[in-house]
Amino acid sequence: MSQVHLGALRLPAEVIAAAGSLGYGAGPLPAAAGEPEDAAAPDTLGAAITSGISWRSRAGRAPRLTETAAGVVYTPGRAALGVDVALLRYARLWASAPYPVIVNLKGATAGDFALAAGELEGVPGIRALELDLTAPDDETGVPFGFDPLALRRIVGDVRRVCDLPVLVKLPAHAPDMDATLQGAAAARVSAATLAAGLPAVGGWSGRGRRRQYPEGAGQDETAEQSVSEGGRLVGPATFPVILELVAGLAPGAPLPIVACGGVVGPAQASAYLRAGAVAVQVGSAHLASPRAAADLQRALR
Repeated sequence: MSQVHLGALRLPAEVIAAAGSLGYGAGPLPAAAGEPEDAAAPDTLGAAITSGISWRSRAGRAPRLTETAAGVVYTPGRAALGVDVALLRYARLWASAPYPVIVNLKGATAGDFALAAGELEGVPGIRALELDLTAPDDETGVPFGFDPLALRRIVGDVRRVCDLPVLVKLPAHAPDMDATLQGAAAARVSAATLAAGLPAVGGWSGRGRRRQYPEGAGQDETAEQSVSEGGRLVGPATFPVILELVAGLAPGAPLPIVACGGVVGPAQASAYLRAGAVAVQVGSAHLASPRAAADLQRALR
C-alpha cells in the first residue's frame, strides 16, 4: 500500500470505491469475516466516490442493471439527487467519514457542473470532485467527454467557483482520447478516470449520435425502450478492453490516469498499475461484496 498523488489530492492508498458503489454516504465499512466490527481500518481504502449528484433533483426513471455474461449493462436513468438535498442528508456523514470522500457530479447541461460545485465549496469532509463526463449533454446529445474544448470550459467554470481538486471520468469511446487528455491537463485536472464501462445496447457511437438499428428492430415496447437509452457494459468483461486503453495512454499521458473497469481481484488491479495507472477504481464487484474495494486494498499490501 502506498500513498497516491493526484495533483493536489493525496490519497492514503491506490484502491478507490468507484462512483455509487458505496452509495451516497460514507459510513464505516463492514468488518471482514471473522474480525470484530472495529477491525475495518480506514487505511484499507484510498477513497470512496459518491453516487452521482446533480445541481437540482430531477424526477424520472431510476438507473437499471441488466445481467449479462461476465458483467451487467448499466442504463442510466433520468432521476437525480440534487446537491441541496444531498447536503441535508449526507454532509454530516462526509465530515466524519473514515476514508477520503470524493463527490461525483453529473449534469444535464454543461452549466450544471459549476452550479453544483459552487454549493460544495467549503463543505467539510469532501476531498475532491469527480465530474462524470460520460453522459450526453441534453442540449447537444453528445457526451461531454467527446469534446476537449467543452471539457476545458466545464472544468474552468468549476474551478472558478470551487477550490477542490477535480477528477474527470471519461467515456472509453471518446473519438480522440489523446486530445481529450490534453484538454484535461490544460484545465489543471488532477486525474482522469478511464473509463465508465463500454457502449452496450442503446450505447453511443463515436460520432455522438445514438446508434442506428435496422428497420423493424425493437417493435415491442421493451425493445424500443432499450434501443433508445444509452447503456454501458460494466464488470469483468470490460477488463481486457480498458486495460488496452490504459496501457496505450497512461505512459505518455499528461496527467495521472485512474483505471476503472472489471477489477475483481489483485490480478486486474496489478495489471492496471503495471500499465501505468496510478490508482484503480472498483465498482461492480461491490454487487457481490460491500467490502470489495477494501479487501482488494488489503490483498495488495
